Amino acid sequence: LIQNSSDLITIVSANGTILYESPALKRILGYSPEEVVGQSVLQYIEPQDHKAVRKARRKLLVAGHRVTLTPVVLRFRCKDGSWRFLEAIGTNLLNDEVVGGIVINSRDVTERFKVQEALRQSEVRFRAIFEGAALGIALSDPSGQLLTTNPALEKMFGYSEQELRHRTITHPDDANTDAKLYQQLLGGSIPSYQMEKRYFHKDGHMVWGRLTVSLVRDKAGKPLFVVSMVEDITTTKQTEAELLRISKAVENASDAISIADMLGSKLIYLNPAFCQMFEYTLEQLDAAGGAAILFSDPKMMYEVFAIAISGDSGQEEVEMRSRTGITKQIALRTDAIKDVSGEVVGIIAIHTDITERKQAEAELRRSYHRAELLKHITTEIRSSLDLKHIFQTTVTQLGQALQVNRCMIYVYEDTPQPKLPLVAEYLEPSYFSSQLLEVPLQGNPHVELVLAVDRAIASNDVYAEPLLESAVSLCQALELKSLLAIRTSYQGEPHGVIGLHQCDRYRQWQSSEIELLEAVAAQVGIALAQAHLLEQEKRTAAKLAQQNLALQLSEARANSKATELEQALMELQRTQAQLVQTEKMSSLGQLVAGVAHEINNPVSFITGNISYACDYIQDLLRVLDLYQEYYPQPVEVIQAEVKEIDLDFLVTDFPKLLQSIKVGADRVNQIVLSLRNFSRHDASEMKPIDIHESIDNTLMILQNRLKAKGGSCEIEVIKEYGILPSVECYAGQLSQVFMNLISNAIDALEERRGEILTLVPQDYDSLPRIRICTAVKGDNWITIRIIDNGEGMTEEIQKKLFNPFFTTKPMGKGTGLGLSISYDIVVEKHRGKLQCFSAPGEGTQFIIEIPVQHLHQKIA
Repeated sequence: LIQNSSDLITIVSANGTILYESPALKRILGYSPEEVVGQSVLQYIEPQDHKAVRKARRKLLVAGHRVTLTPVVLRFRCKDGSWRFLEAIGTNLLNDEVVGGIVINSRDVTERFKVQEALRQSEVRFRAIFEGAALGIALSDPSGQLLTTNPALEKMFGYSEQELRHRTITHPDDANTDAKLYQQLLGGSIPSYQMEKRYFHKDGHMVWGRLTVSLVRDKAGKPLFVVSMVEDITTTKQTEAELLRISKAVENASDAISIADMLGSKLIYLNPAFCQMFEYTLEQLDAAGGAAILFSDPKMMYEVFAIAISGDSGQEEVEMRSRTGITKQIALRTDAIKDVSGEVVGIIAIHTDITERKQAEAELRRSYHRAELLKHITTEIRSSLDLKHIFQTTVTQLGQALQVNRCMIYVYEDTPQPKLPLVAEYLEPSYFSSQLLEVPLQGNPHVELVLAVDRAIASNDVYAEPLLESAVSLCQALELKSLLAIRTSYQGEPHGVIGLHQCDRYRQWQSSEIELLEAVAAQVGIALAQAHLLEQEKRTAAKLAQQNLALQLSEARANSKATELEQALMELQRTQAQLVQTEKMSSLGQLVAGVAHEINNPVSFITGNISYACDYIQDLLRVLDLYQEYYPQPVEVIQAEVKEIDLDFLVTDFPKLLQSIKVGADRVNQIVLSLRNFSRHDASEMKPIDIHESIDNTLMILQNRLKAKGGSCEIEVIKEYGILPSVECYAGQLSQVFMNLISNAIDALEERRGEILTLVPQDYDSLPRIRICTAVKGDNWITIRIIDNGEGMTEEIQKKLFNPFFTTKPMGKGTGLGLSISYDIVVEKHRGKLQCFSAPGEGTQFIIEIPVQHLHQKIA
């Protein structure tokens, strides 16, 4: 039985050594039993299956005698090196006296495995195709219940497979058609069906799909499942709609549109506008010879079409003819029609009729040319008001522009008798001048008409012109054939005539040429009028200039007199002011001198005797000390009197009292000396003085105004004296200058010092302050600067500062003469300089500059 079994019977020991192999080994694996007996069974098994073999052997050993395990599929190596799948079942017969091993019954299942693998791979391929297909695929049972969907379908509609199972996304208008076809499919009348239908996307927009439905049946014909494939054709539908719109647009386009084959030789479509524009139908144009007959130059058509055939767009302006021979200017645009692969399959041409535009452009160019020519002529005419230049420029420019043989200007004169003398002429070479031939006025209806109207009179043939019958001989003498003439005028009055002669041919005068001549004539008329007006204006201007000159001379003499009187008046006022001030200062000086003399006598008595009084009191105090030393206990009456008068205090305070009297007397002496110096009568000659002493004397006199009063603080005086030599000057007058400038500085600070209380700590820079600086300048000059930190003054006030009687002080507080007199003293008397520098909010600075020595001792 074992020898004839189709299965392979193998007996192995407990350690896996082969003890027996049946003859089927040769048929299945290609080995003879003798080749494998005694070998380990593992060397014939795929290494990856060794683990399964060892596991099965352990189970058999543990399970015991006659136990059979479930089948295991193992891969065995054939003698030729190939592999086969064997399904092995092992039974433990190790304890059987006859067998004494593990019996393995192996059946060849290679073919079954191959079929299973093929099925598995087929399923994998199907799943890959299903999952990766670009088309949307859905599988459903015959009842319509959805089984599964692929990702493409889910992406196409925006729904997941689960969502699709519970909703209908077919457009209602397509549902009935789909249902009828589906029933036919199930009934077997059709194997499959295809339709275009609409679906609702999850986000609400419409999706067009091409649906293909097939029914899969088993071998018995029983329905298994339905395969539905959907191709998204939304873009195609949109393109079709766009093409439909384009088609309608082409049909209704105002431009002529034609479509030809890929070579451009045969027309296959003409829109209605083309048929209307060129008066051909497609059949008529093909019969007549094709599109080439429409082109005035057929070569142009082939060149434009060649560009389109090459795949590029072409654009050109061409001349084409209609069926009735009407010539049209066409803007032709051509482009290639390509298939999806990019191959040219046809040519589309768009024809736009630009005839009217071209005519308008030509007319515009002519108008522009006329305008530019007129502008040029007008500019030349108006560049000069010289009549000779105007006339010659006009005939030259006009003759060259209109290319005539002769152009003339005649001037109309009505006294003593009407005539038209020639004043300018343009001639082409080989033509003679008309200057020797006089143009008659009387009995010449042509000239009379020209002079009567403001329009050009055109004569294309002078010999056929009725108005020129009386002037035929003149025309022959001038060799004239065509004539164009117009008058020049201004405000209806004729000035002359412009004439154009064409002698080499008869000329048809164009309207544009006539319009140009009329415009030039108008400009010449204006230029002539302007020239006449200018001449008249020049004469009037000359007369007015002469009268104006006489008037100016008269006004100049009157102004000179007025200026002299004004200067005399100002000088008189200044002299009067100085005399008054001088008299006041003289009286004040006498008064001050008298007061100083009267005070000086008693003060001299006091200062002369105070030293003796001090000596006497010291002697008395020494005697008193001796009495106290030798009679320390005087009688009670003396003791009571000593206590009453506080003798010790008297002894201590009395010398101090005498010293205070001495200091006061010295102070009075200084004040008297300052008054005497201020009032001294030495103004008639210059003397060397100490400038610092003069300033100090002035400050001494003004000390009462500088010190603190009531709620106002003291005005601080800062002296920054340099080392000065003695200065030759009028001491009294210079003291007066110092008095005026320092007094003005105190006045400027009065308002500020009243705002600053002495009891309240203030910023040092805000305290009222006068700074007096002196310095040497150069070899023979000194400078004295008097600076205050008051409110300052504007530039306008500074300009009037040294004018007599000008003051910014309230009524009754200033005469306006102080700075004027100070200016005269410094500048006129001492040949120096007095300057003021100030700005609002920045204080004021007066700078005095005077020479140290003068060449002449007496200046005034």
